[in-house]
Amino acid sequence: DIQIPEKPKLIRRILDHQDYVSCLDCDQFNFVSVSVDNVLKVWEMNTWKSLFSLQTNHPTLKVSMSWPLAVTGGQNVVVLWNLEKGCLLRELNTGSNHSLSCLAMTWQPSSRAVNNGHELTGNKTRGKNRIVDNVYVVAGDNQGVLCIWDTSILLAGHPCKAPHRHIQIGKGGNLISSIAMDRNSVVTGDWCGHVFSLHFTP
Repeated sequence: DIQIPEKPKLIRRILDHQDYVSCLDCDQFNFVSVSVDNVLKVWEMNTWKSLFSLQTNHPTLKVSMSWPLAVTGGQNVVVLWNLEKGCLLRELNTGSNHSLSCLAMTWQPSSRAVNNGHELTGNKTRGKNRIVDNVYVVAGDNQGVLCIWDTSILLAGHPCKAPHRHIQIGKGGNLISSIAMDRNSVVTGDWCGHVFSLHFTP
């Protein structure tokens, strides 16, 4: 509880992971976590209970969620998951030997609203067909490159041997330290102190 920033209070300690937790993401109803032993866990926010775990052979140092989808990633591999079905959808490659430094997905207001006709009491009342807009996956690496995938293309079954788009941020060689997204834009920054805003166009 950080309502009083000078006096934060510990609400709950969760010990389900067996190794170091490397990343978290959440909405109002669920949160996801990954650990360095390549485990993705899905939790229910209002009970703090682990709903299930998913194991992968690929590094899981980063995670991002846009319910019902989530992505995990490490090194040069990004894995797309369907959390409602608890299954792996696609294994994606950034197309280079650079190391992934951050990962994000399109933020969907519909997946975080309280009174949208579906999500009134938590995970059990989530509506079906939750992917209402194109959900983009953006991965940043240690050489200043953004890799972008459109999940609508991936879910339609089209082959994807490389990201749908590469964007070099700055002059290159600068680690991308953070990515934030909404439905239309990406904001990213690198270790040289540069901040960039990119806009998705149809």
